[in-house]
Amino acid sequence: MSGTPALAAPAWFRSRDAWTWIVVRFVPPFAALNLAWEAAQLPLYDVWEREWQFRAFAALHCTAGDVLIGLCALMLALIATRAGWPDT
Repeated sequence: MSGTPALAAPAWFRSRDAWTWIVVRFVPPFAALNLAWEAAQLPLYDVWEREWQFRAFAALHCTAGDVLIGLCALMLALIATRAGWPDT
């Protein structure tokens, strides 16, 4: 061992590539899948008996909440594991 510390990977929150990946590659498919999930659940609730505008608002509102929860979970996982972002 040479006594020189190994270079640490840059923190993910400082990486433009990490934020681009999160915003462009993670959020859109995650939001689309959550929207499909919320739409599939609508017939199970009283919302289904309401007008279409109320159903659309409920699905979008719940999808937005799911996306925020997913982003918070991703951020907490990255913080908890002290993950660096790969340079590739």
